Amino acid sequence: MISDGDTEMSKGKFEIINNEGMICYVNTESEDSEFFGKVWTDICESKLEGKILDGIINRYQYRTLKGKPVSDKPTGFVIKIQDKIEAFLPMSNATWRNFEEDYNGKRIAIMVQDFDPMSRNIILKELRTAYSGFDIEKINTSLESIGDAYNEGKFIRGTILNEKTKNGSGCRAGYLVTINGLEAFLPSSLSHLPNDNIKHLAGHNILAGIQEIDADKMSIILTMQPPYQKLIAGLPSPAIGEKTSGILTWVTLYNAYVLLPNESMGIIPRYKYPQLGLQIWKGKTGNVIECVPYRKKFGTNSDPRSYYVQ
Repeated sequence: MISDGDTEMSKGKFEIINNEGMICYVNTESEDSEFFGKVWTDICESKLEGKILDGIINRYQYRTLKGKPVSDKPTGFVIKIQDKIEAFLPMSNATWRNFEEDYNGKRIAIMVQDFDPMSRNIILKELRTAYSGFDIEKINTSLESIGDAYNEGKFIRGTILNEKTKNGSGCRAGYLVTINGLEAFLPSSLSHLPNDNIKHLAGHNILAGIQEIDADKMSIILTMQPPYQKLIAGLPSPAIGEKTSGILTWVTLYNAYVLLPNESMGIIPRYKYPQLGLQIWKGKTGNVIECVPYRKKFGTNSDPRSYYVQ
């Protein structure tokens, strides 16, 4: 997507408007140009099209007066792009980090927010990633898929990594989810997951829609509700002996749980499938499956809409 006010003229030649409104022409193909080379092509494409780049934290940046820091709190990070070009990542555009720790050499995913060819100043935004070993090509592909899902009402699959707790209370606010290395957030209120120990839920896959994309915070909010509403909720209510469909949502040591139509729950006793280990079951979560209810679940705390299925 081309940013407002900027235009990509042709391959290797870019038209960029700086913060002062001046039109700047950047040629990354000509060896005579000061911007010759792939790194400058990537920077221009990131500015104009939102391409995500690899970045390495080089050092903290401090506000200075006559060459000396005026505060012991950094204003951001100096980032190296392809070990050649230095750019600035303001703290307001970065994920939270402890100032007392040294992050030099840490690999992060970045996008160019502003680029002034006249001064060569580059301002960055950081994209949240699930781990430092991310594949930058997969990150860009995932970001494009997420954009399509948001615009077209499609669904994506992700994997639960960890929980995120509310400040102070320690209560679970939601889940951190990886989408091919890209980090997203699933609020508890928009999930269909039980309030179980996060160690038991980590590794489960989810089928989700995109609730919100915040370009300023570079954050992605997920929801598990649209897939259920569009794919399952409208199907006929479960009936004993009749095939139905549901979303395999979570697995325990003893059972697998399927969200069925009419807000019903299907319970698959795992002892019936001894050949399928826990990790295999987890790998199947987030998929729509067919099953057949064979009896209702009864008991003191049982929901009348719960069925044993196979």
